[in-house]
Amino acid sequence: MHEGNPNGSSSSCENQNGDSENEISSKGDSSLVRSKCVKMGAFPLTHKDKDIIRLIGQYLKNTGFEQTADKLVDESGLYLEHPVATQLRSHILAGNWTKAEASLAELHKLLSSDESMMKEMKFSVLKQKYLEMVEDGKLIEAIHCLRYELTPLKFNTGQVHKLSTYVMYDSLDELKEMANWAGKGYASRQSLMEHLQTFLPIHIVLPPKRLDKLLDQAVSHQIHQCKYHNRSLSPHLYDDFSLLTDHICAKDSFPSRCTHILTQHGDQVWFCRFSPDGSLLATGKQFLLLSATDKQVYFSQQQVNKFTSLLATGKQVSLLF
Repeated sequence: MHEGNPNGSSSSCENQNGDSENEISSKGDSSLVRSKCVKMGAFPLTHKDKDIIRLIGQYLKNTGFEQTADKLVDESGLYLEHPVATQLRSHILAGNWTKAEASLAELHKLLSSDESMMKEMKFSVLKQKYLEMVEDGKLIEAIHCLRYELTPLKFNTGQVHKLSTYVMYDSLDELKEMANWAGKGYASRQSLMEHLQTFLPIHIVLPPKRLDKLLDQAVSHQIHQCKYHNRSLSPHLYDDFSLLTDHICAKDSFPSRCTHILTQHGDQVWFCRFSPDGSLLATGKQFLLLSATDKQVYFSQQQVNKFTSLLATGKQVSLLF
């Protein structure tokens, strides 16, 4: 975390005209006063404050509110990430690979990281450089990068051999499929930067999309703690849930009325599980009954044992009939 130098430590601060905090507040500019006092050190930010500011700043930048994020940095006196990390991001998104490698070298000086980690980061940058050259049809330059930049790293030799086959692709779509790559442009470069962020400590740069992950964890925890939760989740989690209130399912929304009685069992039922979409119910002890609307299928004891053991491992089991 990098901060501006405080100019004082008093409990109040004054503007350039000599007005005190209280005097300016009475004029209706309390938010401005607070901002100036924070930067002057009169209202020192707590560790929590600093973390939240960095999280919000990262989110604003990720969603395209660059000017708003810059204003936050200016008012708080904090940097969202180390200047060298900012340079690295800028060079990668611009596709300036020579300068990106230079920024990596600068980061290496700042960190007491092992060589293998730096090799992996440099390998990832050179891999992106190589793939973009291949896409652009600059095959001679791509082969030079492969032979004289990637290979000497002596990192992930198998991947290097695989990369060498990409120069023989028949179409751009084939290259993207073979390399599992989005192609030259912002998407793949941003993905590369997010990958590099996972190697760097938080005082240099935040983990990618950190606020999103924290909110996802909070929502998942609320769902887990919801006593009467019985709603299927949308692939887009926040289509179903709001961050503005805690998630609670009403008690009367939980199924409480008997709609069907299984009469096929003549003994104790030791196992019962619904399929993910709720259309199938597996029950069993001596035999297994699967029911979906009007379909009923019976299995032998051996098949039941195999099926239940697979379910116990948590693996996904598909049955076709």
